[in-house]
Amino acid sequence: MKTLIKNGLLIDPANQVQAYLNLILEDGKVVAVTEEEPEADRVIDVTGKVVAPGFIDIHMHEDPVKDGKIEFCIFDAMLRMGVTTAVGGNCGINVYDPVKYLDMVEKDGAPVNVMLFAIVFFQLLLKWFSLIIKN
Repeated sequence: MKTLIKNGLLIDPANQVQAYLNLILEDGKVVAVTEEEPEADRVIDVTGKVVAPGFIDIHMHEDPVKDGKIEFCIFDAMLRMGVTTAVGGNCGINVYDPVKYLDMVEKDGAPVNVMLFAIVFFQLLLKWFSLIIKN
């Protein structure tokens, strides 16, 4: 399916673009950026809006887990704000095992990409607590 996103202010810092251009997508992937308005199966007029690559939230706090499920999920709200990748665990403090958390995200799905930094710290913390409990 071919989609035309037209009349938007296209901002792409990686390619140093800031101009009113049209974006052409095929099967969900960008195939062209142009001033032309080619035929498309779907046309989205974004006059007065900005078109930009997805944003990365580099400091997300993971949502609480209850009974093996993510209790409240902020990922839908992030997507509505333009975030396409969320990075958590930057503080080094996790409320749930990061490996299991990512397994839940993969099993249940998420509208954004999710990654965590705190896996190593969490595993060290578990080892430290197990040593305290033994002594």
